[in-house]
Amino acid sequence: MERAYPILRIDDYDMAKRYYVEFLGFEIEFEWRHAADSPVYMGVTRGGLALHLSEHLGEPAGRLGAALFQVDKVLDFFEELKGKKSDMTEAPVDQAWGFTELRLLDPFENKLTFTSPTPGQA
Repeated sequence: MERAYPILRIDDYDMAKRYYVEFLGFEIEFEWRHAADSPVYMGVTRGGLALHLSEHLGEPAGRLGAALFQVDKVLDFFEELKGKKSDMTEAPVDQAWGFTELRLLDPFENKLTFTSPTPGQA
């Protein structure tokens, strides 16, 4: 099986752990640094979802990373997140193409879209 891993730029390791691990519920699969004080390159997973996060400098300012995650039930995932952050202003949106999407921005301005088929759609 082939698999793609989106690589998203992060600026702060601790903030990334709070957002991706504590808030979104991902688990750290691996962390790698050239030396103790070097930028981190890490992999995180949640069920069948996986992505890599990097503190290494990439494109100049203005870069925007994005990732699309197809999940079983985006509405259940939304309720899980609401339980952790009751002041969430984001809400799932039913799209014309038959999928419901929850669009989030992480603390580093990467766009994360979680999607599943809209209930009742064929």
